[in-house]
Amino acid sequence: MYSNSNDTTICLPAPKVEREPVLDDREWQSAVADLVEYEKSADPLVTERVVESSSRPAKVVPRVWTVFLSLVLAIVAIVVTQIALAVVLAVWLTAKGVASQDLQERLMEIVGGPAGFIGFGLAAQLAIGLAAVVPAALSRRPLLQRVGLVGAKLPSWGFPVVMIGSLLPASLGILAAVQLARVLPADSSVAALYENLTLGWAIPFVLFISLAPGLMEELLFRGYLQTRLLERWKPGFAIVVSSSLFALFHITPHGIALAFIAGLFLGVLAWRTGSIWPGVLCHAFINGSVNVLRLGVRFGAWSGSLTGVAGIVMTGLVVVCFAVTLWLMIKAPSSSTRRRSPANEFATRMHLGLARA
Repeated sequence: MYSNSNDTTICLPAPKVEREPVLDDREWQSAVADLVEYEKSADPLVTERVVESSSRPAKVVPRVWTVFLSLVLAIVAIVVTQIALAVVLAVWLTAKGVASQDLQERLMEIVGGPAGFIGFGLAAQLAIGLAAVVPAALSRRPLLQRVGLVGAKLPSWGFPVVMIGSLLPASLGILAAVQLARVLPADSSVAALYENLTLGWAIPFVLFISLAPGLMEELLFRGYLQTRLLERWKPGFAIVVSSSLFALFHITPHGIALAFIAGLFLGVLAWRTGSIWPGVLCHAFINGSVNVLRLGVRFGAWSGSLTGVAGIVMTGLVVVCFAVTLWLMIKAPSSSTRRRSPANEFATRMHLGLARA
């Protein structure tokens, strides 16, 4: 509206102003709900990717060839040490005035005796232990953790129970070896060794046959070897492979039969408890008890078979302890079992909530 020179008022139509539509309460709440649903559907995808990329390291496939290389090196080290000891012994006998034609006979006599058996056996066991410790020391993981020398998932009272219970699989292995002896003759050198043992050599012999293989062989076969195989293969297959290799190291068919059955038990025990310490104690206890029984028969301390009340009590004790051992192994969580405490679960949820915020 404006006035001209004639003082006449002219009215013009006012332009239409476009106004945004006003949403009522229902439409506003619906729009907000749609926005919230969109954020909920889109945000977790981004959040999970961020959390996974930041908290999950890249999966590294463990190498298996190092296991078999360590076994080859162990065999080479054993052969080299045995030859070196034989050469040193031959030089010493020659210096003592033994004639060359009698040298081989004297060497076999010493090696077949208790002193030679312990000396050559100790060198072989040290080679087996080094075959486990050296490659484990080159690993990125701590040495004790790499070879399984860590705390076992067993109560303190479980260790003697497991040791006594281990006599059941050992007895099954001995039974298999006895049945095999009906088809294949046993090694006569073992019987000759027991005949040459005196009461003075019996104690160092039992200590050696218990402690050295109990520690060194468990370090290699259940510690370094089986631990690596469990990282790559399924537990059942890894334990069978490690037990088979352990058995083959015992060379004779009778020793292989005994070692394979006992090795299966020791392998499962190490896997379920997360440590080789129970297996070390069981291995030493099996070797020690079997040889103590044989030496007791050798020196006439007791008969060759357990009969009567004593036999029934000992057999029942072994069976009960083995049953408790199975319960302890089933109860113990394996290394692949995930367990989350309430605190860890709460921390995980808080982490996700902060990531979304």
